[in-house]
Amino acid sequence: MADRRNPQEPLGPLRARDSQDPGDKLMAAAFDELYTDSPHSPASPADWAKLEPMVARVSGRRRRRHLLRELAATVRPRWLATVATAAACLIAGAWLGLRATAVPPRLALEAKDGSSRAIALSNGASVELTGEAEVDQVEPSRTRIALRTGLVRVAVPHLPVGNTLMVLTEGAEVVVHGTRFTVEAEKSASTRVSVAEGLVEVRPLGGARPVVFLRPGESVTIPSFAAYFAELSTRASEVVAATRCDDESTLRAYVVSAPVGVDVSAALYLEGFCAVQRGDSATAVARFETVVRTTTELTRADNALARLAQLAEGSGADSAAKAWRRYLDRFPQGLHRSMAQAFFAPRPGAAR
Repeated sequence: MADRRNPQEPLGPLRARDSQDPGDKLMAAAFDELYTDSPHSPASPADWAKLEPMVARVSGRRRRRHLLRELAATVRPRWLATVATAAACLIAGAWLGLRATAVPPRLALEAKDGSSRAIALSNGASVELTGEAEVDQVEPSRTRIALRTGLVRVAVPHLPVGNTLMVLTEGAEVVVHGTRFTVEAEKSASTRVSVAEGLVEVRPLGGARPVVFLRPGESVTIPSFAAYFAELSTRASEVVAATRCDDESTLRAYVVSAPVGVDVSAALYLEGFCAVQRGDSATAVARFETVVRTTTELTRADNALARLAQLAEGSGADSAAKAWRRYLDRFPQGLHRSMAQAFFAPRPGAAR
């Protein structure tokens, strides 16, 4: 085929002239140099020998770039995924750092003057505190938050079987397994618990107070034991003063709730008296015996022993005699000495 090109036009690679690729530009420069030396004649073997090393360098560079592109195509998705994961972790960590601070196994927390502090617990629960509290996570399966005063909001994920989270105040302990709730404690006053999700068990501390279960939307206020017992003592005193048997539940709650050292013999004596009225001799004997053992009031002990002797008369002469001798041994000049003497006095036709 005839060569229709202009014999005056250089035989340089036209595509290479317009390309921005460094290799193409090098090839174009090589051809320009070659044909500048011999613009009107075919290239000689010496000219091609001059061109060969340039072409080899260009070819090598292109091969390396090709291999790098192939490698990048294989590695990039994995590399990008790794970088994306790391970036997400860093961003999430920074975000959580703004919202909550991870706490060690034991930590005292404080947030006053209306401020709040957010913490992340090891079991996945989040806590927002305004006030004073202590966190104990030493046992992995048992987390305790002792709220001294203030308010704490807790969001607890579903915990594994056997794991618990408990909020303690002066008046109650709140036990959860997975829920959102709020506990507010006033120093030496009361504990208020409100539930947003799940089920919460509220156990009043001190006394014979029943456990309370709260569901979403429900709340309860639990007085501290000191406040509870003070109010209970007042009610029990009113019942005793009126010698009433229509509110024995108050008497029983007062007796079982009383701290060690508190004399509850007045309530015990009235419980025994009320048991006699309804014919419950076993309960009456148990209450009067407790009065005799524990009371610091000699008059109350005198009356209780006399009541025991009277009850013993229903069990036979021997039991009654034993009970009255016990009374006289304790109170030889007691209030009921005449009753004891009358029991032992000779009776016509009766042998003693």
